[in-house]
Amino acid sequence: MRNQNVLFRFACIFFVLLPLISCAVSNEITSTPTNPAKTILPSSTAIQDAPTVTASLSTATQLSIPDGRIAYTDGKGLHVVDTTGKVLSDIAVTDYTGFEMLYSNPAWSPDGHWLAFIGTELRNINGGTYGYPDIYTVKADGTKLKRLTFMPQYFKSNLSWSPDGKFILTRMGISIDTAPSKYGLYLINSDNGVVNHQLNEDVGGIISWSMDGNKIIFSDHDNENLYSMDENGQGIEKVSKIDIPNLNSALLSPNEKSFVYVNYYHYGDNTHCGDVFVRLGSEIDPKQITSTNYDESFPSWSPDGKYLLYVRESTTCDLHPSGRWWNLYVSDMSGNEKVISPPVQYPVESVWSFTPNLKAGNQYLVTQSGANLNLRSEPSLHGKILEKLPAGEGITVLDGFVDVDDYYWWKIQTRDGTEGWAVEMAYWYNPLSE
Repeated sequence: MRNQNVLFRFACIFFVLLPLISCAVSNEITSTPTNPAKTILPSSTAIQDAPTVTASLSTATQLSIPDGRIAYTDGKGLHVVDTTGKVLSDIAVTDYTGFEMLYSNPAWSPDGHWLAFIGTELRNINGGTYGYPDIYTVKADGTKLKRLTFMPQYFKSNLSWSPDGKFILTRMGISIDTAPSKYGLYLINSDNGVVNHQLNEDVGGIISWSMDGNKIIFSDHDNENLYSMDENGQGIEKVSKIDIPNLNSALLSPNEKSFVYVNYYHYGDNTHCGDVFVRLGSEIDPKQITSTNYDESFPSWSPDGKYLLYVRESTTCDLHPSGRWWNLYVSDMSGNEKVISPPVQYPVESVWSFTPNLKAGNQYLVTQSGANLNLRSEPSLHGKILEKLPAGEGITVLDGFVDVDDYYWWKIQTRDGTEGWAVEMAYWYNPLSE
C-alpha cells in the first residue's frame, strides 16, 4: 500500500467541527481510549435528509474529465465515486458505541487499492460531547475495514502514505485550554498501527511526502516557511517561504511546482468567502480559478495536474443556516467546471486516486521512486523475479492491467527486450516524452 497523493493540506476539518474545550492526557502515547477531547458541535452536524435543490454553478457541463476514482468524506461516511459521479462504494464504521461518527482526511494508498481516513466517534459523557478520533484503513471496494490506531486522546490530521506503503504520516497533538497547542509529525505503521516514532514537533498544517519519497515536507507552526527532512527526522532544511495572505487550504501539485489554495476574503459584515487560486511554478501572481459568492474549500489535484477538485457550499457566503450542504466540482485551469456529486453533508474532503494510469503501447522511464522495480515472470507476488529495474530504465507497456494481490500489473518490455510483469505505483513512471 503506497501513497499516491503528494499534497499539502493546511486546514484540519476536525477543528472546524470540534472546537476544543478541555483535554487532560499524559505526555506518552498509549493504546487506552481514555481522556478524549471535550467538544462543542455546531447544529449543522446533525444527520438529515438532503435538500431537493442545491446550488449548481456549472459553466461547462460538457467538460471532459479524465477517468479515475475520487474518494470523499461527508457526515455519513467515506465514499468512492468515478469522475462521472457514479458511486462505486459507500463505507461507514458501524461498531462504534457513541451517538455519531464523523469522517475526515481521506488518503489513497499509492497502489490505488486502499484508503485511510480519520473517524471521530462522538460520545455524551457527564453532559458533555467528546470526540474520539482514530485512523482507519479500508479497501476501496469497502472490504477489510480496520481501526488502525487506538489513541483517541490525540487529534490527528493530514494523513499521507509513505512511498513504500509501510507507514502513514500524520500530524498529531494534544490541545489544552490552559497551554498552547503543539502538533508533531508521526509515522504510523500501516499494517498494525504501531507508532514508529515522532519526527518533529510543533509543526504547522502543511505536510507531504516528496515525489521521490526521500523527503517529508512540512511547514512551521505559523505556516510561514516550508522545510524538508528525511523519514528519520534528520537533515532539516528550509525549502521556501510561504507568502500568501489569507491562505486556508493548500496543496502541492503532482509535479511539486505549483500550489492550489483557497484564499478567504470578507463578504459583507462579519462574513467571509473562499475562492480557489493556483500559483503556477515560480510565477508571483496567482491565477484565480473560481470567483463566486459561494464558499469553496479543500481543493485537490487530478493525477496529471490539469484539473482541480474542490467543494462548494450550497448557500451564499452571507447565509449560514444550519444543515448546510456541499457539492463536489471539477474544474480545468481556465475555470470551466462541472458538478460531479449530489448534495453531501459537511465535513467534505476529497482526493483523486492516481492509479492505474499507464497505457498499452506507450513508453515510460522508471523514476527514482520506482528504482529497483521487480520485473516478474507472471502478474503475482509469487512470480519469479527476472531482474530489478533501475531508475532511468526505459520500458514499453505491452499489455494490462490485471488486478492481482492488491496491485495493478502491466506486462512490459525493457530496452534489452526482456519481457515480464511489473506493478504500477504512484510516481514510479514518467512518460518518455517528458
